[in-house]
Amino acid sequence: GTIDGAQDLTITAGTGNVELQGVVGGVTPLTSLTINSATNVDLQAAVTAGSIDQVAGTGTTTIGGALTSTTGDIAIATNQIVQNAAISSAGEVILEATADIALNTGVLSAANRLIHLIAGAGVIQDATNHGGLQATDLLLEGTGDFILVTDPGNDNLISNVATVGTVAGQVQFENPSRCAPVIVC
Repeated sequence: GTIDGAQDLTITAGTGNVELQGVVGGVTPLTSLTINSATNVDLQAAVTAGSIDQVAGTGTTTIGGALTSTTGDIAIATNQIVQNAAISSAGEVILEATADIALNTGVLSAANRLIHLIAGAGVIQDATNHGGLQATDLLLEGTGDFILVTDPGNDNLISNVATVGTVAGQVQFENPSRCAPVIVC
């Protein structure tokens, strides 16, 4: 069925899975979407809400439809995150995975604010298919390699790149149409 309207939606699945197969907030965005707990989260179609927060997860969260916050942040905390569609936030975007983050397709945008990527096993951006990162600041934290390189036309449009503490791996960031790569070891 359809999930629409200016209301809060809170889901607690415990060790179960959350699968949203249809559009959520397509006509009237939700006020907020909060997933308190789940093993796997599969967002197969577009989701639009004022703010979007996955508090905890132990499996994989897959973004298969456009994920949009209209007034607040998007924050996802789980084991693994797979981006297969656009993520656009009116606030900040915080993606936190105890394993890895795969940026496969779609733009990752934080409306001239912060994108914070926290990963226990690194972040890989698909150079050919990912639409790029768009924000004022990019903050990287964790272990593993952070490879953020796109082909020309899918630019990473970030003003400031920083790391928190020591990133135990290679950091490579590139805006191919604008400048040479930034490599931090």
